[in-house]
Amino acid sequence: MKFRFGIFALLLKIGPKIFTLFIKLLKGAKLGKVGLAGASMVTYSFMFTWQFALMIMVMLFIHESGHIWAMKRWGIKTKGIYFIPFFGGAAVSDKEFPSRWAESHIALMGPVWGLAVSLATALIYVATKDPLWAAGVGWMAMCNLFNLLPINPLDGGRVLKSIAFSFHSVFGFAFLLFGLLACLILAIYAGFGLFLILFPIGILELCAEFFGKRMRGERDWRKYIHANILRHKDIVSFYDESLKIALAQPEPKTLLDMIDNDERIRILKVKKGGAEAQLFECQAILASYTDRTEKPIMNLRQIGLSVAGYLGIGTILWILMNMIHHVPDVETAMNFLKG
Repeated sequence: MKFRFGIFALLLKIGPKIFTLFIKLLKGAKLGKVGLAGASMVTYSFMFTWQFALMIMVMLFIHESGHIWAMKRWGIKTKGIYFIPFFGGAAVSDKEFPSRWAESHIALMGPVWGLAVSLATALIYVATKDPLWAAGVGWMAMCNLFNLLPINPLDGGRVLKSIAFSFHSVFGFAFLLFGLLACLILAIYAGFGLFLILFPIGILELCAEFFGKRMRGERDWRKYIHANILRHKDIVSFYDESLKIALAQPEPKTLLDMIDNDERIRILKVKKGGAEAQLFECQAILASYTDRTEKPIMNLRQIGLSVAGYLGIGTILWILMNMIHHVPDVETAMNFLKG
């Protein structure tokens, strides 16, 4: 039972990552959304019971709605929620998260909304004493707890990754590598082969962070140069790729001094680039290049809120799950739901 649940819970969360391209192909078609939702409902009904299938669909919709709500709060355009048969659902955004705090907040909102529906279901059980409602609480709590594991690309991994990167990029990449190592250990030594599915997803996340960091740095360099240097008419051209500035004016040294006095720019070398000594080539880099390539990091208050939210949600879900196991006939009800 645990192994079957583990596979199911894992597929619910990481399946959408594998089918991102497929989702994007369908993201503009409302009919495609409806068709995928219907196919998902039918699929889960065959896998389990129609009652459990309905619970899965409601749980997925509310969970992903939490992510969508948070994205909109951050001004991120969304493409909606997509249900993928066998693999759960995904909240699709138009662009990357603007900051570490945004990523943490958006990641937490899925489990927060999932916790809310779990508590609401628990209240229904209290009112009706029907063990089927208690079983529903148990399944939802387990799915949300699994999703809080500190491994990318699960929501818990995204929260802790954002916290780690907010201290230093070294800690962030170390955390991502830790997640990859944890997947291998759990898969090989603990016998949880399903975590092997997380491993390639983790590699993709690591590459996305690394190359995203590099691209953000290049964008930042170009933006800074154009805003602070290229506005001077004496500059003839600027080569983005080699980070070189070509200067041409009667007295190049004046402009070079201006650049050199900018505390954020460090000149590497200057050489003549023209026969008349009117063209100079200045190769420079931003002194704070590495730091500027990071997404805006969280302050201590935001880190504290992220940690408190992560631990608080996990604790309440763990308590709920353990309380449910003491409900009479709940095991029978849980087995009935999953078929």
